[in-house]
Amino acid sequence: MSVVAGHCQGILVKWDQPAPTSGVTSYVVKYYPNGSPNSFSTRSFTYPHLDYGVLDYLGHGFVSGLAMSSNYCFQVQARDLAGNQSPWAPSSGQPCAVVTNTTTPDTPQNLTASYYGSTTGMPTTLDGKIQLSWNELKVNTLASSLTGDPNSIGGATILRDLAGYKVYRDIDSSFPSPVVVKTPTDVPVGVLTTTDAVAACKDYFYKVSAADQCGTEGTQSVVATGRANTLYSPAAPTGLSAVRNTQNTIRLQWLPVTTNTATPPQTIAIDKYKVYRALGLPSLSPSDPSLTYAYDADAIPSGTPLTYDDNILGIKNNLRTQAAYYQLTAVDYCPHESVKSNGAQATCAFSGTLTVSPISGSGGGDVVLSMSVVGGSDLSYQGHTHITRNSDGFGPADYSFYPPVNGSPSTVTWPAQVNDTGVYTIYWEVENDKGCISSTTTTYTRTNNLPCKLTAAGAALSPSSGNPKNNKLNLTLTNSYSKALTIDRITTGWTGGASTLNEVDLPTSPLLTTFCLPGGTNPTACTQLFGSPPSISASASAGCQFVWNASVAAQSFTLTYEFVDTSGITGTCTFCVDASLLISTSTTGSCP
Repeated sequence: MSVVAGHCQGILVKWDQPAPTSGVTSYVVKYYPNGSPNSFSTRSFTYPHLDYGVLDYLGHGFVSGLAMSSNYCFQVQARDLAGNQSPWAPSSGQPCAVVTNTTTPDTPQNLTASYYGSTTGMPTTLDGKIQLSWNELKVNTLASSLTGDPNSIGGATILRDLAGYKVYRDIDSSFPSPVVVKTPTDVPVGVLTTTDAVAACKDYFYKVSAADQCGTEGTQSVVATGRANTLYSPAAPTGLSAVRNTQNTIRLQWLPVTTNTATPPQTIAIDKYKVYRALGLPSLSPSDPSLTYAYDADAIPSGTPLTYDDNILGIKNNLRTQAAYYQLTAVDYCPHESVKSNGAQATCAFSGTLTVSPISGSGGGDVVLSMSVVGGSDLSYQGHTHITRNSDGFGPADYSFYPPVNGSPSTVTWPAQVNDTGVYTIYWEVENDKGCISSTTTTYTRTNNLPCKLTAAGAALSPSSGNPKNNKLNLTLTNSYSKALTIDRITTGWTGGASTLNEVDLPTSPLLTTFCLPGGTNPTACTQLFGSPPSISASASAGCQFVWNASVAAQSFTLTYEFVDTSGITGTCTFCVDASLLISTSTTGSCP
C-alpha cells in the first residue's frame, strides 16, 4: 500500500490489485491526521470502478476534500458482497503524506459556439443567447503528471481534482480585453455546455479553460466565434427631455434601453438611437397628430443618462415662432428598431424680465428706445426691435440692443423722419447666451408734436413770506431730449392775490436775461422780447425766474413752456408747482 500526493485537496491511495477470484466488491479507506489515529474518517470505493467511462481494475481510491498542507495517514480494508471484511492494512507503519497541489489542468478541446446570422433555424431557447460546448477534459498537462499515479491518458495523469470550467468572452478575436462570463460555479465538473446572453446580431469570441479545486487554471482553448439573433425589438426609450443648451444646439436626455419586448424582458445591448424631430406651435402637445416627426440624426449611446446635442442651425429662425418636438427609437445590432418614445417639447430657459420703453404713448421727434433685463442671471443678452407703421409697413431698419447683465438699460434713438406720423407697432426681442428668447410688443403713435421733453426741479420762492415789493420764483429747466430745444412762449398762471407778473427771465445764468416783461394779469403769456429765443442744448439745463410785484407766497403756479426742436417740431410742457413748491408734470395741460 502507498499514497501519491500532488492533486488539490486530495491524496491517491494505492494497493495491490486483488485476484480475480477474491470476490472483493469494495474497499474502505480510513484516514486521519498524522498522530491522531482515533480522529479518523472513512471513504468507500466500489471495485472495480469507472474512471472517465473506463472500467478500472487497479487497486486505488482518491480521497478528496482534505485540507491543503495537512499530513494524513491511511489504512485500507477489503469487503465482499457477503459482508466479509479484511483487517485494516497495514496494521502498522501506515503510509502518510502532506496534501499538496503540483498538477495543472490541460486545455479543453473542440470549443464550439452557436452562430445565427438570422432567425432561420434558431431555437427559441437561444433567442438572444449563444450556446457553447466543448469536450470533457480528462487529464492534467503532461508536464505536471504525477509519478506513481497509475492512471494516465496519452502519458498525462488523469484529472482527479477538477472544479469546473471558466468561459471567457471578448468583442475582438485577438482577445485584448477578455471578460469572464462563466466560472466553475456556473460550469462545474461534469457540465460541458452553457449559454451566454449577449447583444443579438453581433459577433462575440470565446475561450474556455479548466480550473482545479485550488483555482489552478490551465491554458485557454482556441477561439470560437458565436452570434445570437432575436425575434424581439428593443423596448421604447423613456425619460426623454429636450432643453436649449446653446444658441445652436438642443440637448436631448433620456434613460438607456436595456431590455427588449420579450416576456419576460431580456437584457440586450443597443447599437444606436434614432432622433426624430418636428416643428409646431408652442401650444401643442408632443402627441398632437398635426406634428410630423421626421428622422433627424443617429445618436450613439454613451454615459448615463444618455445625451445628444441636436444641431438646430437649419431651424433656428423657425424657433422664433415655433417649438421643436422630439421622439426617439432604440436600434439593436440586427437592426431591430423599437417603437417611438413619448414626445418631448424643447424648452428654453430665459432668466430675468424684459423691460422696455416706451411701453405706449405718442409724440413727434426723436424717440429714445430703451431695453433692459431685470433680475436676470444669464451670461449675456442681445436684443433688437422691429418697427412698422400699421397703415403701410413703413419703418426704420431694426435696432440692436446689448442690455448689461446688471439690469441697466441699453438705449437707441429712433430719429424723426419726414412724413413719419402714424401708429407704429414695436416688436421687442431679447436673446440670451443659450438662444432663449423673451419678447413683447408695444404701440407708439408718432405725431407732428413733441411730447414734453423738459424736466423742472428746484423750485424756490424768495423771500418765502411777507409782503415785499418784488417776489421771485426760481426753478431749473433740463432738456431731456436728443436735440436742442428753443423756448418761444411761456404762459404763467398763479392762484390768489392781485399781484402782477412783471418779468420772466430765461436763462438766469451766466447773465440775467429778460425773456419778457408781460405786465399782465393772471394768467399771462409772453414771447421772447429781445433778440432770438433762448435755446437749451440736449441734456443741458438753464435757470428760469418769475418776478411778481407783490408776495405770492403760499400760492400755486401753472407754468407752460412751448418749444421747438432743431427739426422744427413743436412741443409743450406744463409744470404744476404747489404751495409747498413741489413740482409735477401735467399730462393734461392744466393744474389742479
